[in-house]
Amino acid sequence: MSSETVLVVDDAAANRKLTELVLASAGYQVCTAQDAEEALRLVKDIRPRAVLTDIRLPGMDGLELTRRLRTDPALQDTIFLAVTACVLRSDEQNATEAGFDGYIVKPYDTRKLPAIVRRYLSRTAAAGLIPPATPATAPGTLPAAELRRRFKAEGAEQSRRLMATPGTGFDPQEARTTFQRWAGLGNTLGLEQVAHLAQEAQRLLDGPHPQTSPRLEEIVGQLFRLFTERPPRRRDTVLLPEPMIQQLAGNKLGLIGFEAEETRRLAEVFGNARATVQALEDDDVAPNSEALQSVDLVIFNIRHDTPPPEWMKRKDLARVEQPILFVGSRDVLLEHGISLKSGEHDFLVWPWDPEEAIMRACLALGRAGSRQPRKRSSPHRASIVMADDDATTLALVKATLESYQIDCRIAADGGQALEMIAAHPPSAVILDVNVANMDGFEVLAALKRDEATSDVPVVFLTSRQQETDIVRAFGLGADDYIVKPFSPMELAARIKRLIRKSA
Repeated sequence: MSSETVLVVDDAAANRKLTELVLASAGYQVCTAQDAEEALRLVKDIRPRAVLTDIRLPGMDGLELTRRLRTDPALQDTIFLAVTACVLRSDEQNATEAGFDGYIVKPYDTRKLPAIVRRYLSRTAAAGLIPPATPATAPGTLPAAELRRRFKAEGAEQSRRLMATPGTGFDPQEARTTFQRWAGLGNTLGLEQVAHLAQEAQRLLDGPHPQTSPRLEEIVGQLFRLFTERPPRRRDTVLLPEPMIQQLAGNKLGLIGFEAEETRRLAEVFGNARATVQALEDDDVAPNSEALQSVDLVIFNIRHDTPPPEWMKRKDLARVEQPILFVGSRDVLLEHGISLKSGEHDFLVWPWDPEEAIMRACLALGRAGSRQPRKRSSPHRASIVMADDDATTLALVKATLESYQIDCRIAADGGQALEMIAAHPPSAVILDVNVANMDGFEVLAALKRDEATSDVPVVFLTSRQQETDIVRAFGLGADDYIVKPFSPMELAARIKRLIRKSA
């Protein structure tokens, strides 16, 4: 056990509490600070052997804090680790230049954090930045927050070009295409005001005198301000990484041992993460029971006055296929043998807040996904082929489907889509009507003519909403037709339904 002092700097109370608990259980003396100013005061008295700090702090950020502390001769042997949700390559480069010894991405694996700190304190770690304990995104995927950032950056540049055109003399067809894309993706990415203004601009372009419309010029200016504005961050708000939300979305969580008010609170918490909860009765559940098979994660509340059921004893936990998130006070968890170092399940210590509950549930599900597939899982991972001419839509759909363990292969045009489908028939196909080489209708017709691919479900995801297009798609054999703007979660649910139906 170690008695070395570690300073944790994070403005999110849930993150501070979690990191403190994990490191304290490994024997470290842990001090915490909620901002850089408090940290600067503390180091004068505690002289920590390691400093773990978030990069994005209110006021002075973690980069400047580390630069200042690095100039203190008394801290020349102190290890500095960035523990942050920032995942861009530029963030890592900035951390290196500021003097950080390591870079850990949230959400991290609690089992590995003490060992990572020990490696650096022992000076045995390789120079440079360590790999994140838990990757924030899977290879090839982009979180919705990053997609929104890119969409806004592109929108700022496009609206700047429109504003630079004298009056409203921009090309109507090019402007109409731009506004149509903003209207669709704005709603999909949660930027409703952008979508509303873009739709109004489309209507003005279709009016009798668009070239002399002062309102159209005003809208372009408003859109530019929306694309370039930075919403203020409340100091008491924890911004969770989007991959955590995606991992929980669509999952069903079973609650055991909670009172009605606690159940309501958890339903609200996980409802915000697009997951559902279901109260389970103690007498109705047992290893591999139908009640447990209906949920993806069990959240079990352990109380002083109510002993856990026999099947929940430690020796029987291996028989439970679902991951379990144990909830209770630290004393109760330890009393019933729920070790903080347990790799089988996870824990949530009272009192907890919503962000911490989401974090712990996400980690429990992530660990379950890294183990052997559950018995009720299909032996083959589902896959789809998608052809669309919009890079943002492709990235968003890919990230959403892969959070549901559905592989997503991207085709550059209709011809390539047919080649990919013929080489490795997918579980389903997503097509836009407007794709290069062969349009979506031609691709669908070719698939239905080929006996080897005629049974592959096909979904249209397109901005074409004319009745003639919809009738033509279903007439050719499409299984579903979704008009942009669309809900990524609804699309995933429809794809999962088609995959189950065709299996």
